[in-house]
Amino acid sequence: MTHRSRTKSSAGAAPGAPLVAKTTMGASTLPDDAALLAAQLSRWFAGAARDLPWRHDRTPYRVWLSEVMLQQTRVAVVVDYFARFTARFPDVGALAAASEDDVLGLWSGLGYYSRGRNLHKAARVVVDEHGGRFPSTRDGLRALPGVGDYTSAAIASLAFGESAAVVDGNVHRVLMRLCADDTAIDTPAGQRATTARATALVTATSSPATVNEGLMELGALVCAPRAPSCGACPWRRSCRAHDAGAPEDYPVKARRPARRALRVAAVVLVDEAGHLWLERRASRGLFGGLWEPPGTVVPDDAGDAAATAATTEATTEAWRGLLVARGLTAPSTWPPAVVVQRTLTHRDLRFDVVVVPLPADAARALRPLDSGELDGRWLARGALGAVGTSTAVRAVLEAALGPPGSPRLL
Repeated sequence: MTHRSRTKSSAGAAPGAPLVAKTTMGASTLPDDAALLAAQLSRWFAGAARDLPWRHDRTPYRVWLSEVMLQQTRVAVVVDYFARFTARFPDVGALAAASEDDVLGLWSGLGYYSRGRNLHKAARVVVDEHGGRFPSTRDGLRALPGVGDYTSAAIASLAFGESAAVVDGNVHRVLMRLCADDTAIDTPAGQRATTARATALVTATSSPATVNEGLMELGALVCAPRAPSCGACPWRRSCRAHDAGAPEDYPVKARRPARRALRVAAVVLVDEAGHLWLERRASRGLFGGLWEPPGTVVPDDAGDAAATAATTEATTEAWRGLLVARGLTAPSTWPPAVVVQRTLTHRDLRFDVVVVPLPADAARALRPLDSGELDGRWLARGALGAVGTSTAVRAVLEAALGPPGSPRLL
């Protein structure tokens, strides 16, 4: 049960327990001795830690790979991708020697594809500039493509034993609840408060990696966003939010980013052999560097592209423009459109998709747009796994063409 009041009545308080009412503690203040809290957490982690593949044979490469994959992605999903990646690219040298298409092909479905591109770039930097050995300091690690404050701290702590605070969403939630701190976590003050507290914990122990992993594990397994299992928490006797009976009131957020709705017109071009024409996006932006059918964003007068049911005149004009720009003739009437809707973190996408069969002469003459970056090729349906494609594009192709092997191809 969630108690919305931040004040615990004296009648319900344990003997000697403090009354807590909207407590904002100092930026580096913990409700108990840091060394004691670190020891309690370490003992809990020793018995409760999940058996995850990157916790075995811990090397800087495996730590880095797992931390990049775990950004914005659930652990259960990462386990399978991590196994495939380490089987295909067992060390940083193997990853650096691969092509970007090989890397993105294996990354397909994991999302946030700039991570995959930066992973490949960073591997080449490690091999070319560091002799295949990862930098051992936060500053050196931060210089690698795609490695920011969080990832550099994680590698420095988990792989090299540095007393660096590793602060993710789980850690914010755990420490703001521990201190019943009303400072919004999406503000500089909130970020500083959590980092200061995490730093106090990792510097009070001889095993900073264990404390960092313990904090993240506690947030994942016990101190959940909803219905936290406070009875299983090693810090339940120290936790101010638990003492107030209001753990779900924390952490506080100042703002929620507005979602953006986009309508995308796409044409699936199919030749007489059943091959699909895909083009690689420019390396920047959403789905950068991945392969997809020709498509373009359609202006939406209604302001809510995902919720608009009808195919608009702007959509048919967009389809026509996609074909004409590639030297193709648009049909006089369009086949029925397939609508696919996808929800991303900050975007609602609606794809209006038509399948356009091409005769052999038109297919042979087809070229990608001359953008300086764009590449295009015909691919058999079964070969799509060899190149990087987003989950959204795979959903679009399946909706338009049916599952692989379906007779609906044309």
